[in-house]
Amino acid sequence: MRGDLRNEPEELNAPGAEPPGRNWTGPTDLFGSRKIILSLLGALTLGLLLAGCGPEPASRSRVVLIGLDGASWNLLDPMVKAGELPHFKALMERGVSADLASVPPFLSPAVWTSIATSRRPADHGVFYFYSNRHAIRVPTIWDRFAAGGLRVGLYDYLVTWPPRRFPHGGFSVPGWLRRDESVWPPDLFQRIGLPRYAYAVVDVGGPEAIIANSERELRDKPRTWNRLWNELQPDVGAVTFYALDVLSHRFWHTLADDGSPRPGASGPGILPRTARGIDRAIGEIVDNLAPKDTVLIVSDHGFQAGREARRRWGFDTRRLLQRAGIEPGREKLTILSGFGSVSIRIEPGPAAEREATLERVAGFLETVRSSDGAAAFRLLPYHVPPRPGELAAEEVLRITPDLLPAHAFLVAQPDEEVFERISREGSLRIGGERVPMDELATAHDFTGAHSQIGIFLAAGPAIRHHSRRLRLSVLDVAPLMMYLAGQPVPDDMEGQLQRTLIDPDHLERDPPATIEAARAPRLPDEKDGAAGAGEDAETREKLRALGYIQ
Repeated sequence: MRGDLRNEPEELNAPGAEPPGRNWTGPTDLFGSRKIILSLLGALTLGLLLAGCGPEPASRSRVVLIGLDGASWNLLDPMVKAGELPHFKALMERGVSADLASVPPFLSPAVWTSIATSRRPADHGVFYFYSNRHAIRVPTIWDRFAAGGLRVGLYDYLVTWPPRRFPHGGFSVPGWLRRDESVWPPDLFQRIGLPRYAYAVVDVGGPEAIIANSERELRDKPRTWNRLWNELQPDVGAVTFYALDVLSHRFWHTLADDGSPRPGASGPGILPRTARGIDRAIGEIVDNLAPKDTVLIVSDHGFQAGREARRRWGFDTRRLLQRAGIEPGREKLTILSGFGSVSIRIEPGPAAEREATLERVAGFLETVRSSDGAAAFRLLPYHVPPRPGELAAEEVLRITPDLLPAHAFLVAQPDEEVFERISREGSLRIGGERVPMDELATAHDFTGAHSQIGIFLAAGPAIRHHSRRLRLSVLDVAPLMMYLAGQPVPDDMEGQLQRTLIDPDHLERDPPATIEAARAPRLPDEKDGAAGAGEDAETREKLRALGYIQ
C-alpha cells in the first residue's frame, strides 16, 4: 500500500494521502495513542477477571475469507436477481459488493498469493503452479496475523504447503497443490472428530467424476470448516472452494450471454447447479458465525467465453485397466488422472516388482489403437525425480532398477489426430478387440477462460452497506483484513485500505493505523534450505487433470 489509506475504491491505484496523525511507526509512538492506552488497560482488567478461566476470547470481530476460485458476476448476478442464491442476496443486502480486478498472469496460485500479500507476482515471487510456500518472498497476512499474536486457520488455501506451524494456535490444511498430505497440527482431523477431507485432483478424468468431485467439495467442506472454526477458534481464517473454476473451464458454453442456460448445450444446468451449491455452502458457513464476525467472499479472477474451444480427452482409466485384468487397489498402483492423459503412479515396493507392473501397464496401453493400427497413446514411463527437461521434452526415461527411488510413473498421452479419427469411427481397438469409443473416452471442449474481473462481497458490523457495486483490486483485500482484525497495516502493501467499505461510525471509533514494515512483527524463517519451486511429477499430473497442460 506504500503508506496510502484511501477512501474511494472505484479508482484503482490512484495517488492518495495518509490521514494525519495515524502513522504507527513502532514502539516509540505507543503512548502517543490514547486508544492504545485504553486498550491496554481494558485488556489488563479483562485478564484479571478471567485469570484461571482458560484462554482469553477474541476482543473483536473474527474475520473469515471465503475464497471462490473462478467465481464471476456474469454467472451469479442473474441467479441472484431470480432469487436462486438467497445467501448471496442476503449478504449483498446488508453489506457491499464489488468488481474485483485481478492481477496478471490471472493464474490461481499467483493471484491467491497476491490476495494474501497485497503484492504483485513480480514482488511476491509466485507465478505458476510449481511454487510452494517457501517461494513467497514477502510476508503473507497469515504470517503477519500470527506474528501479531492472533490464531490463524487456513483450509485449502493455495501455496500454503508445507503447512506453517503458527505459534499461537490455529491450523493449516494446504490447498490442492500440496505435495504430501501433511497438515498442522498433525492430529488436526482427529481433534475435530471428522475424516480427513481436502479438495484433491486424483482419478477425476471423466465428466461424471469431475462433477461428483465438485459436488463432494460443496457437501463436505462447509461441515469440516465449521468444525475447524468452532473447535480451534481462530481469530482470522480462510477457506477456498474450487468447484466453479474446474467446471467453468468445461461447461461455460452451456451459458447464454445473459448467464442463463443455453438451450440444447451439452451439460445443461451444471454451472447454475454448482452456483446453488456454492450458495448453500456459504449459508452453512455464515450461519455458523457469531453476529459480530465479518465475512469476505473473494474470487481470484472471473470467467468468460474462450476465443476458441480447446479439446482435451478424458478417459475412464479404471475401466480401461480392468480390461487388462489390472485392478487399482489390488495392484500396487494409483490412478492419478484420466483427463488429458492416463496418468498412473506405481507404488513403493521392490524395484523388480515396480518395473514389472510398469511394463505390464505400458504393454497393455500400447495395444490401444485405431482401426488402421495407429497407436492411440504415446507412452512416457519415468521415475521420480525426472532430470530437468526430460519430461518437458517428452523423452522416455529409463533408469536401471538399482537406481530407482520409491515410485514410478506412467503417463500415456493421447495422439489427438488418432483420437479424432477414432471418435468419427465410434470405436477403438484394444488387443485386437473392437470397443465402443464412448465406453472409455470422452472429448472435452474447454470453452471457458479466465477473465480479469472477479467478485468481492463483504458483510459484518464494521462493513458499510452499499446498494451500488464498487470496484476494488485483489491487492486491496489484505489491507482490509488487517484492519478488520485489529492490526496496523504495513506500509509495504501495494493495495489500499478502502475506507468507503467501512461503516463511518466504526471508522470513527477505530481509525486505521499503519506501521513501517521493517518494524512490524515477523515470524521466524522456516525455510531451512527448502526449495520454493520446481517441477514435480504429481503436481504435473494434477495440472493435466485440470486441463492446464497437455
